[in-house]
Amino acid sequence: MTGCYILANSLANASSAGVAIMALGSLAANPNSGLKIVPCGMNYFHAHKFRSRAVVEFGPPVDVPMELVEMYKSGERREATRRLLETVYQSLVAVTVTSPDYDTLMVCACSLHLQTQC
Repeated sequence: MTGCYILANSLANASSAGVAIMALGSLAANPNSGLKIVPCGMNYFHAHKFRSRAVVEFGPPVDVPMELVEMYKSGERREATRRLLETVYQSLVAVTVTSPDYDTLMVCACSLHLQTQC
């Protein structure tokens, strides 16, 4: 994969404008950079323990619509950021599965992979 990528990795921080501001600002300065946002769903258990189990799922790269870049450049930064954050949030929801324990999460992940293989 060529181009520039920004990793979006937290539903909890999906309302944080950082990823959208970085993407829109970068594309406003260099529209031909090929920048994409990669959603990353991370689930881990016993985060306070060293080497606890984790599951990481990556979604397909998300293109930033040029209409949002134009809005950002023309001064409508708040609206462009809001709309891009909604897109990022939806892509994060697609790769984030919550479960009460690791085994349940593994069953969910396995069934999802089997479903996409058929």
